[in-house]
Amino acid sequence: MLPKVAFTGANQSVKGKQSKYVQSIKDEIEIMLALRGSLGVVYLHEVYQDEDNIYMVMELCTGGALLKIEGMGKGRKLSERIVSRYIKNILQVLVICHARHIVHRDVKPGNFMLLHNKPNSPVKVIDFGLSKYFVPSELPLKASTAEGTPWYLAPEACRGKWYPETDVWACCVMAFYMLTGSYPFIDQTNIMMPDMAKTLKTICFQELDLSSKECSHLSALAVDFLKFGLKEKDIGKRPTAQDCLNHPWIQQSDTLENQPLDPSVLQRLQKFSQNGAFKCTVLEHMAREIVSRHFAADKDVRSHVPAFKERSVKHGKVYYEAHHDLPKSTLYSRSLAHMFEKIQTDGNGRIGKDALYKLLIDLGHTIGEDEAAEIFYALDGDKKGYLKEEDIAAGLVDWQDYRDTFKERWIDSARKVFDELDENKDGTLSAQDIARAFEGNVSVVEVDAAVHNVLVEVAARHKKSGTQSLTFEEFIDFISSENGISSSLFPDRLDGMEEEEEEEDEKVGSGWMCLCS
Repeated sequence: MLPKVAFTGANQSVKGKQSKYVQSIKDEIEIMLALRGSLGVVYLHEVYQDEDNIYMVMELCTGGALLKIEGMGKGRKLSERIVSRYIKNILQVLVICHARHIVHRDVKPGNFMLLHNKPNSPVKVIDFGLSKYFVPSELPLKASTAEGTPWYLAPEACRGKWYPETDVWACCVMAFYMLTGSYPFIDQTNIMMPDMAKTLKTICFQELDLSSKECSHLSALAVDFLKFGLKEKDIGKRPTAQDCLNHPWIQQSDTLENQPLDPSVLQRLQKFSQNGAFKCTVLEHMAREIVSRHFAADKDVRSHVPAFKERSVKHGKVYYEAHHDLPKSTLYSRSLAHMFEKIQTDGNGRIGKDALYKLLIDLGHTIGEDEAAEIFYALDGDKKGYLKEEDIAAGLVDWQDYRDTFKERWIDSARKVFDELDENKDGTLSAQDIARAFEGNVSVVEVDAAVHNVLVEVAARHKKSGTQSLTFEEFIDFISSENGISSSLFPDRLDGMEEEEEEEDEKVGSGWMCLCS
């Protein structure tokens, strides 16, 4: 549990600070809710408030913070392979954030933790206290003073300006620090107690020096990565998080022969959750039709209907007579058929947390019960306490392929959902109409966050600052849009994918123990 102090007092200036600080915490909560379902982000379970504090109950990470690397600069360093894997995890989260129009603004080791204390532990982002939504056409985000941890600030952040690439600079500073135990830009006159003004000046004007003795042990690829991310002071010439992910030093952390040919079920479900609560809810409603059209219980299929395995099937049977226009068998329909055979439901066709966990284990994912529960809660957007087959189907269907193949059916299904939400039938969805998509089990805070997320995305896509409603055309564009987030950005938790070789563990030595302490 992480308590955040809410200032109290009768003084007007104190009240002003309290209001601003509480709003900042609410912004952080909204962003964490938006990112639910990604296993690279710590899960926010509950939020409570009393007169003095706001309490954020988060997923327990027992592996310790990346900040706790003792002995740096004294010969203890992490292996490049481990650092590249950590940096890859962080870059993947940044790509997701930036695609969701979120700038983190405080990327540093202290804001990342290890889920457990094993060598293959995943990295989790734990703090979004300075994070902000942005509209691309309105960048940069601005503040009157520099905010964040000085050593990780990019040149533009020293001047109170932030872009998505500002996060990338900070991530590359993290890589430099974890590889060398020192910072690339700092007041060299007093490294033990650096002057902040001199440090900021160094960041803005000093050229990157990779010829120092701290960098002498690094591979050519590692040096090239640091140069790639930290050479450019000009924001327009700096690489994006996706550019850095594509760098050979990051790519080498993968074992090529173990890479799946297609995104795993777990990756698809995480990607689906990043559509936002409203879009997920709409697509789940539309997925009911797909499930009813494509899959039939045995009692619904007449005995003379032949098995037709070239169509979307369950037990080799389909609604052949009623639906001659079913799509040919595709990757997602085969996945659905395979999964629906494995899922254990109760007598009412409901899928519980334990059933989802067992399903993911049966499909080969090395995932704990807590993380499986995170996926469950992300799919259970309206907090029913259970899932139906369409909730899972919505996360696995290739919606772009479905739209291309059945455009008229897609438009018709979308129109039904739109008309159902449009209470006063004026041809637009207001904020209140969007909120109506969520059932009573969802908290006011979560509904407000979901509505705000929709309006921010529509404003960004249509360059309409202050958007408060959606036309049907904007609604179609919204639910049809791809979020630009590849499934490969999400952890797959497949057996053997993240295990290190023994020789790599030996290279880490005491440095690894310090990291986990």
